[in-house]
Amino acid sequence: LLPQDQITLLNRSILSEEILANLACDIYGMEGEALWVTKYIAQHHILYTSYPRDLLCIGEYNLQLTAACQYSFISFEVQVNLGLLPLERIDTYLSDLHKKAHLERMQTSYTRAKLEPLPKETIEPLVIVNPYTRGLKKLMLAFIEPDAEQADQLYQEAADHLWHIRYYHVEALNFYAKFLQEQEDARFTDIHQQGMELAQKHHYRFLQYRFEELVEPTGLAYDSRNYPLPDNQDFSEYINFLIKQNQARKRGKRR
Repeated sequence: LLPQDQITLLNRSILSEEILANLACDIYGMEGEALWVTKYIAQHHILYTSYPRDLLCIGEYNLQLTAACQYSFISFEVQVNLGLLPLERIDTYLSDLHKKAHLERMQTSYTRAKLEPLPKETIEPLVIVNPYTRGLKKLMLAFIEPDAEQADQLYQEAADHLWHIRYYHVEALNFYAKFLQEQEDARFTDIHQQGMELAQKHHYRFLQYRFEELVEPTGLAYDSRNYPLPDNQDFSEYINFLIKQNQARKRGKRR
């Protein structure tokens, strides 16, 4: 994989170098470097028509941006994490997906399952296309598994399959920790600590908040201002750029 310092030297005006930079950023973002990727895409004012995944990962949420962008799994994730319940919108989105959009259907079904567990007959037909989708499917099955021993196994398997999509690996640990806490299982402390350390290491601020709420519930909503980034990094200028560009794109489509 291209080192990060070499990615910054690539000339994005040259198509081959732009593609190489984007591919490298995708891999770094999945493997836990979402903050570094966000700095890079903000510096270069890279335009996304859907909510940037790396902003989700570092807990940088903006509802105006979700409204300006095209609907996607990521924009629904942001809304759900902010305590909204876009069930009808998600259901419409799922029904409109192409029958072969297996990845997006699995991801969006997972988001919906976090709001309201899906029945097994809805989960089982979802098509596994890689370890990531296998992990999401096992998590959804764990949510509804009545047998504690089998649910425990499903949570462990889900976390293992999600390792290379680090954000969802850590989210799986959060759900597993919550399950162990409810079971009054002594392993809760270790899993909670493991997840909290990873959330802090990778600046997954929403997940850090979720781990904190497990041990000291405040009932307060997540607020990124309570979790300042290193050097008080601020991405508001980039987010405003994305909002304006996507609003202009939508206006152009309506003409």
